Amino acid sequence: MGNASKRKRAVTDENRGKGRGPETAAVQRAEEALRSPAVTSAPLLPIVILLIVSFVVNFNALFNDFVYDDSSQVLKNYWIRDVRNIPKIFAKSVWAFQSAPVVSNYYRPAMNVLYMMNYHLFGLKPWGFHLVNVLFHAGVSVLVFFTTARLSAGSFPNPSSHPVAGGGTGGLLSLPFIAAILFAVHPIHTEAVAWVAGLPDLSFSFFFLLSFALYASSTTEKQVHKGRYSLSIVSFFLSALSKEPALTLPLILMGYDHLFGRPENGFRGRWKRYLPYFIVAAVYFALRLYALGGVAPERRHEQLSALQHVINIFPLFSNYLGKLLLPVDLNAFHVFHPIASLLETTGILSVAVAVAFVGVTAAACRKNRMVCFCLLLVVVPLLPVFYIRGLGLNTFAERYLYLPSVGFVALAAIFLTRMAGRSSRGTIALIGALALVTGLYSLGTIKRNAVWRSDYTLFEDTVRKSPDSAIAHEKFATALMGRDRLDEAIGHYKVALALDYSLDDAHTNLGIAYYKKGMLDQAIEEERISIMLYPYMPEKHFNLAQQLADKQLWEAAIREYEIAIKLDPNFADAHNGLGFAYAMAGSIDKAIEHFEIAVRLAPENPMYGKNLSRAHEMKKEASGRTGTGRQDRMK
Repeated sequence: MGNASKRKRAVTDENRGKGRGPETAAVQRAEEALRSPAVTSAPLLPIVILLIVSFVVNFNALFNDFVYDDSSQVLKNYWIRDVRNIPKIFAKSVWAFQSAPVVSNYYRPAMNVLYMMNYHLFGLKPWGFHLVNVLFHAGVSVLVFFTTARLSAGSFPNPSSHPVAGGGTGGLLSLPFIAAILFAVHPIHTEAVAWVAGLPDLSFSFFFLLSFALYASSTTEKQVHKGRYSLSIVSFFLSALSKEPALTLPLILMGYDHLFGRPENGFRGRWKRYLPYFIVAAVYFALRLYALGGVAPERRHEQLSALQHVINIFPLFSNYLGKLLLPVDLNAFHVFHPIASLLETTGILSVAVAVAFVGVTAAACRKNRMVCFCLLLVVVPLLPVFYIRGLGLNTFAERYLYLPSVGFVALAAIFLTRMAGRSSRGTIALIGALALVTGLYSLGTIKRNAVWRSDYTLFEDTVRKSPDSAIAHEKFATALMGRDRLDEAIGHYKVALALDYSLDDAHTNLGIAYYKKGMLDQAIEEERISIMLYPYMPEKHFNLAQQLADKQLWEAAIREYEIAIKLDPNFADAHNGLGFAYAMAGSIDKAIEHFEIAVRLAPENPMYGKNLSRAHEMKKEASGRTGTGRQDRMK
């Protein structure tokens, strides 16, 4: 009688403290399940299958080129080629390796360190960088299995009583495996996996889930497992150094403890466990402030009012949920069309979606802890990308859903197993539904990976889906120019500039296209406009100097070469070009000086050495030689 009363009081206290609902089992049974071998030691077969499936559905991504920003972040990133640049990587923004001054909101040193490792393993071979992305994705898929195994064990303390997962967390029809396999093949992940520049989303998610798993496994008893707990803190720091949304982890830990922790161990008893995570976050912010000069110094979308920055969160959130539910019409550049009022149709619908989401979450927190936690896992990592002012031009991006999709696939697995458990033929229905969804997802992923094959395939698709995107037209035009389809390229550059005349790179590349067609006057005009819009890029001054040199305007060409060298003293091509211009202008000594610098900077380039030798010969020859004769023998 006394024992029964104690048990009754324990359950009542749990329900009162957590608001969990009558289906929650006793705390002791839940803790035993959380510490059970099914959770703490993963069965081998599901893990092997997850690794194989993750690799197979993304195998065709290994044949993709460097695309989009990969050219800037990898091919032109000299930081990753020398380990001595690691201090710079941690002291500056991700774009600070460029010669031109850059204001950036991105402090992600782990990205460049991982690129450096890739470079030293694979050189600049694209397949090596893609392989690392695929391996990270496979690792995250396994961590999804562990995460959902722990959560489902807490929600169903007696696995044999679950309608489908009767075989524990290791079965191929168990909730954890279903969630993980859906994650492994979900098409929404293609942007993060198939794009080399998607590495920050993969790495931050990997370390985020690893930190969570270590934390959860270290705090199931009153005695904290210090080794796992310490590794969790380290993993959190690595996640933060990978990408900014990692800083939402403490909120996830609080939600987990509130829903799954001991009822007598309230927030006051937990704050000491949270404190190291907040200290890590403070260290990260200190590094970020030092590197960037501010938390988010680059401001975008200044045309929006303060109210519009707030109300446009609702359609963004609605669109993110839509892409998770129906991952079709995927696009590398979704054009941001802000609403001016919540009274617009889009505003009303998006607010309704947000209200419904909050209502479902509140109800779940009272009735089903796992569902509630999964809903939190969908929305909490998205919080940083709702700060529209700090985002780039690509305000809505599919890669932002990489970590939030963990909560979604867990919810999908709960739904499938619950539906199967209501039927006498539930197992057959579950197998059929899982096979159908997994098959469709896999086909969608494989097909979408092929779109990321090259800049041409990617931006041909993007222009078709976002015809009002200036960036898409500019990138597609550049891909066309690489295929010597100059007239088509010029057409798309003009469309890009009609949509956004301030795109300085579009002016530059249009100038190059004109230059290749022999239209020097038009090329010079476009390059001058580009320089006026953004005067700090040495390549722009170099291009203009080349065009002026072709018109034999030596003095003007010399001025532009000198500006390019002032902006980037190690610009070997600019030194070589300046040497040529000085030679044509009759200043042989200055020509020799700059040819020597070019040879020193790039000794592997035979053209520089030939020009230097010819300049020394010219100095010895009679001064009556014509400029034309010299030009024929100097490049």
